[in-house]
Amino acid sequence: MWWKIEPDDPPLFPLPQTSSWQLVNPILYSQFPPSEKSTGPLEIRPGTWITASREIIIAISDDEIVLAPDSQFNPDSVIELIAGLLWRLRHLSGQATLPRSETFESVWPLGLDHIPAFVPPLAPGRGAIQSFMFHTAITSEHIYLAANHGDVFDPPTHEGLFLDAIEAYREYDYRKTILFAAMSTEVAFGFKIDNTYKKILAEHADERFRVIKRHLGGANKVYKDPIYEKLRARADFKTLINELPLYVLCRSLISENEDLYHRALRVYSTRNQLAHAGVLDEKKPDKAYSLDRKGAMSVLKTTIELFSWLGERANFSLPTFGFVSSDEHP
Repeated sequence: MWWKIEPDDPPLFPLPQTSSWQLVNPILYSQFPPSEKSTGPLEIRPGTWITASREIIIAISDDEIVLAPDSQFNPDSVIELIAGLLWRLRHLSGQATLPRSETFESVWPLGLDHIPAFVPPLAPGRGAIQSFMFHTAITSEHIYLAANHGDVFDPPTHEGLFLDAIEAYREYDYRKTILFAAMSTEVAFGFKIDNTYKKILAEHADERFRVIKRHLGGANKVYKDPIYEKLRARADFKTLINELPLYVLCRSLISENEDLYHRALRVYSTRNQLAHAGVLDEKKPDKAYSLDRKGAMSVLKTTIELFSWLGERANFSLPTFGFVSSDEHP
């Protein structure tokens, strides 16, 4: 878990769905025994510290802050709380490789009189971290957002699928990368189109559409657009990314960005070959992206462009393997 901490960030952060527990600032983890809890902070630029941790420390706060006293320590509830936190932070930060709660092997209570203050190293070390980790490192803003969402946190399914694709790419599983990215594209188009259609039905006064009222008996009635219903019933990827957006969104992907349209079809063709045959058709290399690092990255980039075209979240950091050095920020 990678964290990006600023000097004025507090030692404790609120957590979602609880008024008792708080997250201890990860920059302090190296000062807890044993010190293996984190790699130790690296000042990647003046006033901004990067640290990586293998553990999560949460605290119960009262007049005297005590970490997880035995009297209030319940391993199951602690893991459930951390699971919700990590799920939120994965979506908010885009750090697709965040561990799941099931990877935690143990939970230990630790009683201390106080939370230690952050003491910067006398001679901060110089180093570098992968750019993907730097750009997706969890910040205080992400933690506050996670807490403020409360019980209502329902990110779109296509975002989770795309994070799964990024995670697969980091694991060199390019087959899974392409499958998850293609799925996220389908779900994103369906999500956008269906939500827009619901608004059209709610208004049922836009002359661009053919919304009709049907009586179901008694005072019950329902509004439907039979043209939309017909188009949506077609299990056709081309219809999903072209005719349906043209009708519902009043936008044409093939007219606005023909190159992106054809790349989207290529992504789906690759997905079909992998899902149905398990391998790519070597006789038609132009119909699919290659099952390697280059091909998988092209699929990820195309997916992000499609998200952007739809007006959906597209600010995902791609899992490149470059490095950000502290020497670049003296």
